Amino acid sequence: MRVIVSIAAALGMSVLATSGVAGEWPERPVTLIVPYGAGGATDRIARLAADRLSTEYGQPVIVENKPGAGGSLGTMLAANAENDGYTLLFANNSTHVIQPLINPNLQYDPVADFEPVASLTDASVFVGTSKGLGFENLGDLVDHLRETEGTTYGSTGIGSMAQFTTLLFLDAVKGQGKHIPYNDTNEAMAAVMSGEIDMLMAPNILQQYGQDTLDVLAVLSAERHPKAPDVPTAAEAGFDVEVVGWFGVFVPDGTPDDIVQKLSASMEQVVADAQFRETALLTGLFPKYRDNATLRQTIQDHSKLFRNIGESAGIELQ
Repeated sequence: MRVIVSIAAALGMSVLATSGVAGEWPERPVTLIVPYGAGGATDRIARLAADRLSTEYGQPVIVENKPGAGGSLGTMLAANAENDGYTLLFANNSTHVIQPLINPNLQYDPVADFEPVASLTDASVFVGTSKGLGFENLGDLVDHLRETEGTTYGSTGIGSMAQFTTLLFLDAVKGQGKHIPYNDTNEAMAAVMSGEIDMLMAPNILQQYGQDTLDVLAVLSAERHPKAPDVPTAAEAGFDVEVVGWFGVFVPDGTPDDIVQKLSASMEQVVADAQFRETALLTGLFPKYRDNATLRQTIQDHSKLFRNIGESAGIELQ
């Protein structure tokens, strides 16, 4: 069974001063809300982009971590912020595609409440398992998932990319598992390394590659990751499953278009930056810029795709 989910990441940065940009925006510090805890893939990339924007604009771009509810808490705070360009959101497919599909109590509309700015990266999802299980390859894990009840897997919350990815994987390989949600990536990573949970599927599994802290069995992308060349793809291991995530920057709806376009152009410069690209690769991500119009279309396309896959997997959708 083949499951392909392409997703991207969003932000923006440029030296071009668009004519008429709201006075000399920014004239004071800008807040970049990250709806996840510090230290994860989302946070690392957001902070690097914030540093580049601070240098470019001559004003601090301050990252505020607001984790909880699979990213929806911080996203709600951004949706309710002033649309003056001084509050940005670093979001992903969980906040803008998955949560709207599964959360009946969502307190924001990902389309009506936000204006996309740009995407910055695509995310490779690695499969990591506790050392205590002793799995040597992805086939060992799949056999275990098919034969054993109660295999636990972690995520950064209900409706997070990690949960949805694992559900898609379980459906594709006809396995079963028990979901254990955590507040952020660090907690979930610590849990799988300690043996509290059995497996975790996330980009930042790459950070433990070669550290003998967990077993990195596969990457769910079309090609091997350049920073982990001996980790096979799921397809190479005999399971035709491909799941790729995205990250991106958004502003509250109604933010002046000049600001949106200036940010989007700036993000293109961020993605071209050599240090950003290297850091992204080390975090399990691939640099990928999409402008605001392309990102908007990507969200629409992936919402339809996730709904179809979720229905086939028996996930209760809204």
